[in-house]
Amino acid sequence: MTDTGATKGSETGTGYMTHLQGGSKHGVFSWLVGVIISFVLFQSPSLNPGQGIADANIDIVLQDVPNWKLSSYTYYGGHFVEVTPEDLMYSSTNIATYLGGIHLLAFVIPGVILVIAGYHYTRTQNPSSLTDARVYGASIVGGYAVLMLLGVFLFNHSQADGYGNQWALTLSMGRSLFAGILYPLVFGAIGGQLAYNNT
Repeated sequence: MTDTGATKGSETGTGYMTHLQGGSKHGVFSWLVGVIISFVLFQSPSLNPGQGIADANIDIVLQDVPNWKLSSYTYYGGHFVEVTPEDLMYSSTNIATYLGGIHLLAFVIPGVILVIAGYHYTRTQNPSSLTDARVYGASIVGGYAVLMLLGVFLFNHSQADGYGNQWALTLSMGRSLFAGILYPLVFGAIGGQLAYNNT
């Protein structure tokens, strides 16, 4: 009896690992789609850098950041990840809320994409129970979390100003990893449940 239980447990564990690997591909695709959509929607924002020390704002820094990085800051902002200007007088800022307007869509885009990814992957697995469906949907977490973390290094920006002083903009690594795990677990599972309910 014990051996049988151990065997079933081992098979279940192996099955979940297999689904984690398969789901990770959907997680990778979800992250890429989110970043691409953000680049299309959020590039070339309207910035208004102030003049002089009294009117200076973070736009002075943001105007020197390439569009592909700045739009990614907005996508990460949709995960409540802030960007921090290092060695500058500006505080950590959520670019999505700071820019406002259409950039607020960044709070919707990740959830929608991850629900769709969880739904699609779960549909391909034909789950036999609601619990399995949620697990399949949430299994997209691997790929998404890894790329959220790698994106921190990819999108961080540094350069020297006209006086030779080096400054940098850095995304929060802790928040990026936390969001990279939490978002696909929650929204992927929701997608899995929707897939199960529609079978």
